[in-house]
Amino acid sequence: GDVYKRQIEHMVSCFALATPPRCLATLALLLLAADAKPLHILLIVADDLGWNDVDFHGSQQIPTPVLSGLAREGVILDNYYVQPVCSPTRSSLLTGRHVIHSGIYDPDCGPGTTYSVPFNFSMLPSHLNKLGYESHAIGKWHLGMFSRRVVPTAKGFQSFEGYYGGAEDYFTHEESGASDMHKDQGDELKPELTNKGEYSTFIYTDRAVAVVDKFGAAQSKDDAKANKSLFMYLAFQAIHSPDQVPESYSDRFLSAIPDTKDGVGQHRRTVAGMVACLDEAIGNVTAALRRAEMLENTLIVFSTDNGGPAQGFNSNMASNWPLRGMKRTLWQGGVRGTGFVTGAGLAKTGYVSNGLMHVTDWFPSLLTAAAKNALGESADWHSAMDWEGLPPWEHGDGLDLWGMLSNRDQSPRTEVLIEAHPTNRSDDGNGQAIIVGDLKLILEKGPEWHGPPNDLWYESGSNPQNYNHTVLCPKPPKAGPLPPAMFNISADPCEYHDIKEQFPSRYKELLRRLETYQASAVAVSFHQLPMCPNPSSPLDKPVNGTWMPVCP
Repeated sequence: GDVYKRQIEHMVSCFALATPPRCLATLALLLLAADAKPLHILLIVADDLGWNDVDFHGSQQIPTPVLSGLAREGVILDNYYVQPVCSPTRSSLLTGRHVIHSGIYDPDCGPGTTYSVPFNFSMLPSHLNKLGYESHAIGKWHLGMFSRRVVPTAKGFQSFEGYYGGAEDYFTHEESGASDMHKDQGDELKPELTNKGEYSTFIYTDRAVAVVDKFGAAQSKDDAKANKSLFMYLAFQAIHSPDQVPESYSDRFLSAIPDTKDGVGQHRRTVAGMVACLDEAIGNVTAALRRAEMLENTLIVFSTDNGGPAQGFNSNMASNWPLRGMKRTLWQGGVRGTGFVTGAGLAKTGYVSNGLMHVTDWFPSLLTAAAKNALGESADWHSAMDWEGLPPWEHGDGLDLWGMLSNRDQSPRTEVLIEAHPTNRSDDGNGQAIIVGDLKLILEKGPEWHGPPNDLWYESGSNPQNYNHTVLCPKPPKAGPLPPAMFNISADPCEYHDIKEQFPSRYKELLRRLETYQASAVAVSFHQLPMCPNPSSPLDKPVNGTWMPVCP
């Protein structure tokens, strides 16, 4: 199949470019790879999860025993960055392309628009499939829905169960007055209307368990599938607003999070229940992997999509304490991501990594892990890419960090671009910011930097005085410096002190680094794709009560 073809291509490439002895060694590795165990990949994304909403960052207000157990058995990513809001992170994760090259600065890929991941941007499963993977997507998409060419099953996933848009009711599964729940298989795009009233975290967990059970059963019965691998993208709705959870989960926190006169306690308790339900759900999925005898061969990645919306913003009560800001801002509370990796393929585990990483790095890193397992140790993500028709990889796109993740090598990253925009244009996105070493520059806010104005430090009912935290900062000031500002985020992780006046040459250096990214940044209109000439239905109208693609 595709894996055998890739192995032959890898050998041909070796003899064309390398010396015969090296190629004989490569051949030996390929023969070993042919008998290698599968490397399953479970990629879990939580929605709007704050830095302080998991107990492995210190606070015990919301126990997360499953997540913490997995994190501590693997590698906790303490210097990991995401985009400040939903679709930009999800696009970066699945394509490896920075938002400056996709134009997806905002969460605008929902109903009634043609905003989508560009047609010619490939996604991770399309390349994994050529290495012998079976790929399934579950939960939130929010990367395009107007055309059949942009939904999950057109981007490499064999199946999808979930919602195309960005937010919806957890029980009715409705967004903007219509259902947005789907059960797609290949080319068949099917509205799912049978699970109304069911809580979405339960729905997505049941689907994940069903995929694992079916895959495991097929492996045990069919020798031809014994070495096939599973890729599951499990993008939970939780804990995005509307904040909803069965009372049996929120009631667990009646003592730990009592009512308050302003309603913050009640709201925080609901969020705590949502996190507890999410943690339990992930435990149920890993239990299914264990029953199917797949867990020891599974690499698990966990990531939030952005910092939590705090103190009522976005109708939520997530907590990023003690970090500054929240979702939709470029402060650390908006972009320093909760994440870890654990399981198969990791040679060194049980530690906290300070290696610099950006969400775009998952694409080449996971592809390298899969390629090494399928093609041999000399393979990397380039070996697994079919570049025909794809745009070139550009400055700012993902780097291969598999050595850092698997073997505790030094991160090849020395800087992370958070966001930049075309020179002399600031009408897009959340603003402009870059991290170089220990220094972080926030040049300006953008029009999508939402809030009132969300520039402070927010407890969100997390009662930080009762708990210890892995990030330690003095008591925050009543206000902090505003952009343009430069911070030493190693010495000042909560962004109290603007040091640009003290270090003017370093400030100019960061400005120059930012300019290198501005030069290749595209406008937001880049991902406004052309509308088809004869849509099957008006773009802004649901089809028989469900949001559906209206273009081929």
